[in-house]
Amino acid sequence: MAKDNEQTLATKEITSTEQSVTKGLDPRNQSKLQTEGLYWLRRAAEQGNPEAQYGLGDHFMYDDPKAAMQWFRLAANQDHDNAQFELGEIYRQEKGIPPGENYVEAAIWYLLAAERGNVLAQAQIGEMFFNGDGVQEDFAKAYMWLTLAVGNLAPGFEVLQKRLIGLRDTAFARLSREQIIDAQRQSSRWHARPSTANQVAEWRPRSAVARLGDSEMLAVPNEYSHCEMQ
Repeated sequence: MAKDNEQTLATKEITSTEQSVTKGLDPRNQSKLQTEGLYWLRRAAEQGNPEAQYGLGDHFMYDDPKAAMQWFRLAANQDHDNAQFELGEIYRQEKGIPPGENYVEAAIWYLLAAERGNVLAQAQIGEMFFNGDGVQEDFAKAYMWLTLAVGNLAPGFEVLQKRLIGLRDTAFARLSREQIIDAQRQSSRWHARPSTANQVAEWRPRSAVARLGDSEMLAVPNEYSHCEMQ
């Protein structure tokens, strides 16, 4: 009798977990998870594993963008830099919820990813500071982030590297001598911020929002609890 009760409780628990995991997903994707062997990845994601959450977001990117955003956001809130970068891409490409241009939101997620050492995010936030998209135009910050991105790009990104060098050099030409010295000093001292998703070294004297500039215009999304407002 006791064994039967334990089995009944276990069945209820699994059913409850599956229902909570699949909540908000398109029915065809629920079936897809089962047929493609992603069941355990989904279970790990529901239990809070950021890498699994990112994996599901990547899986649903094209078939169910809304579900992808949900999983990316869960992973991003746990400092997963690739998930933060993908959210930046989604908002920059006007595919957010609601849809439409949202460079401010994109800049927030790009910067959070850039501070964790995501090279593509460093390139994007550097360009946004250069153009004043979603942030106040700031050639010193643009120069710093573009310098880091150029120095950290892996082989195979020569075309992107050439474009970033052009932007970096243009930003450099618009800086005063004092600004150049300060930007170079910050670049040389910079280290990626630590993450619960991928542990690395830290040097971070100010919060992400403070680095973006105007704290009146910018605010960290409510879901992101790790960023310190200053």
